[in-house]
Amino acid sequence: MVGNSGAGVKTLQKSLNFCTGLTIDGSYGAKTRDAVMKVQSERGELRTACTVHKPAGR
Repeated sequence: MVGNSGAGVKTLQKSLNFCTGLTIDGSYGAKTRDAVMKVQSERGELRTACTVHKPAGR
């Protein structure tokens, strides 16, 4: 959710950086939200206000 920050957000941003080139700053702002929605849209996944990050291989 926009406004969150911390290690979990950084982990998400690292994955998004690999896919979209998103800057990793540890803050879930509009750019992170837009990157999540872009990746979900490209993969045909449902876009929601609450996004769950699941690392590959789990």
